[in-house]
Amino acid sequence: MAKISVLVADDNAPIREMLTIALGRQFDVIGCVENGRQLVDAVLTREPDVVVSDVWMPVLNGVEALHILRDYGRTTPFVLVSADSEVAPHCLKAGAARFVCKVDLERELAPAVHAAGHSRNWDSRTHADGDLRSRESLRPQPRE
Repeated sequence: MAKISVLVADDNAPIREMLTIALGRQFDVIGCVENGRQLVDAVLTREPDVVVSDVWMPVLNGVEALHILRDYGRTTPFVLVSADSEVAPHCLKAGAARFVCKVDLERELAPAVHAAGHSRNWDSRTHADGDLRSRESLRPQPRE
């Protein structure tokens, strides 16, 4: 059985390198990019099985890139990562297959990629009603 192919997207070079090394132990890392625009281009040309993307990147954030790819009809599963665990529900609502907090990467990333890679036919568009086009939309709302 072929390894799951993964595309990594993070604007922080040391994090990108760490993700590439960690994922390379179990998966076929087919590329790394540093912003959301490069992510969209890479998914369209390289067709990875899974994308592992930071939520907050320049040009386009990870969720914006996911939305654009869905508009192109691509159903590539996204594992979104962020240091801010409070964005997890918003990322999942926006269509990510999985969310992993960066403090839990060592323990949770490989299982999340494995699960996402085996759910390739899962259609996240049915969950894509979340609008995560700005940091403000990710902030928790005050409770009344």
